[in-house]
Order: sequence, then structure tokens, then C-alpha cells
Amino acid sequence: EKSSAESRIAQVKTELDVLNQGGKKADHTEIDNALGKAKLELQNAQVVLDSLKRLQAKQAATSTEVTEAQARVDHARLEIQALEQRRSSLVAATDKAAAEARLHEAEASAKLAETRLAMSVVRSPIDGTVYQFDLRPGAYLNAGDAVASVGKLERVHVTVYVDEPDLGKVAKGKPVTISWDALPGQKWQGKVDRAASQIVTLGARQVGEVVCWIDNPKRNLLPGTNVNAEILSETAENVVTLPKEAVQHKGAEAGVFLLDQNKDGNKLVWKPVTLGVGNTTRTQIPELREGDAVALAGDRVLKDGDLVVPKF
Repeated sequence: EKSSAESRIAQVKTELDVLNQGGKKADHTEIDNALGKAKLELQNAQVVLDSLKRLQAKQAATSTEVTEAQARVDHARLEIQALEQRRSSLVAATDKAAAEARLHEAEASAKLAETRLAMSVVRSPIDGTVYQFDLRPGAYLNAGDAVASVGKLERVHVTVYVDEPDLGKVAKGKPVTISWDALPGQKWQGKVDRAASQIVTLGARQVGEVVCWIDNPKRNLLPGTNVNAEILSETAENVVTLPKEAVQHKGAEAGVFLLDQNKDGNKLVWKPVTLGVGNTTRTQIPELREGDAVALAGDRVLKDGDLVVPKF
């Protein structure tokens, strides 16, 4: 549509150029040639007429011959006049007005086509990578419809939900490791950018939202996905750790039910403990030694002194 309008514009502009120059060159040439011939004939006829008039004065030519010569002169003059009128009428004001109207119409059509073409092109407001595109060929779009998700994926923000008791160990700049079940075996590294500012409810958990910057050089960690995160707050080597579910609480006191094996049998002994370095699944217990056996929490409420049968 746009190319057709542009073609019409070029055609009408050519017509206007011809009109502004007074008409087609071929028509001008034809009239100029005819004018030259007519002027020569007039010149010759005038010479003959003047000669016959002198002869008539000497009674050497008749009045009829003079009249006929005058008629030839008048005819040549009329022919010249007609040719000059024809040349001046090659371009009329109405012709130029009509051509200019056609030009304006073609320019308006081109502008409309360009507007429609611009509406058919979807441009992203930023440079980046398209990481989500759900449209199918033939789908209709309305103004404001989402077309694609575009982002700068070389470095991404990841929101990590950290349980409330562990928030005190998280600070800006702490190293973070991300894994994604969809790409097993691959890790992404980054750092904590912003610690949690408030506590929110996530299911049955009270958590803080910790924002982390993660380097994504291959741009294969996509926004909107659920990932696994490890924030390294501190490290401890050669320590005893327990599954977190082995640690129980009596009021504000944390402790474990330690297995006491003696001649009277196997019984549980409540042992207060302090919690050291831990992660999402295990925690360090400084009071325990390697080889100590503790009870895991279950459906039954455990009490100090309970007799048990170990299963290990």
C-alpha cells in the first residue's frame, strides 16, 4: 500500500514538472516548427503583396491579384495567431490545480499507509532478550496487549525467602548460589543485594524477602522461575550437625532428646543445646560429639526419661 502511494506521488510530481514547464516538450517542438513555417509563409506573402501593390500603382497588376495576395497574408497571420494560442493553452490553471490535488491525495494515502505500517510493528522499549513469547501466528492484538517479555538477562534479581530465625545471619554482600531443577547440575553465583525489611507469611512459614543479584552470563536463568538458593552467611569445619527436625523447643529453650544407653535400657534424656551454623536442613550443635544418638520428632510427643527401642 505504501509503495503504491509512493509510486502515485512520483507520477503526479512528473506531471506537475511538465505542466510547470509549459507542457510536453514534443508539443512545444511541433508548435514551434509550425510557427516557423507560418512566419516564413507570412514573410513571403507580404513580399508578394508589397510588390503587387507597387505594380498596381503603375497599372501593371490587377486589383484581383492584390486582393488574393492580401488574403494569403491574412491567412498566414491567422495561422500564426492560432498556433500561438495553442501554445499558450498547453497548460491551463485547472490542469495544474487538478495535478496538485492528485499529489495531495497521493501524499495523504502514503502518510496513512505509513501510519498503518508503524502500527503493525511492535517495538520493545528497551534492548534485551525475549525470554517469553506466547503469541501465535494470526492472533489479534489490541492496544496495550502484552506481546513479549524482554529483559536484560546478563544479571538478574532473585528474591529468596529466608525463614525468620535465619534472617539475622543474612547481610548485604553475602555470597549466594542458585540452582534450578530444570537445569540440573548447573549453578549460578551472586551476592545479597538487599536484606529483608519486613516479615511476611508464606504458607505456614514466616519469612523475609531477601533480594540477590545473580550473574547469568549464558542468559539461561529465566525470570519468573522457582529456584533453589543457598546464602553462605558463615562457615564451620569439622563440626557435628543435626537435621533441624531433631531440635525441639521447650519455651525459649532449644534442646535434643539424647539416647542414654545403660543397664536399665535405652531412655531419652533432654539435653539443652545452642544452635550454631546451619542451613535450610541442618544445624550445628556444639554440645554434641560424633557418635551421639538423638531422637527425631514424630507423631508422638517425647518426654525426658521415655524408654525407646533404637532403630539404626
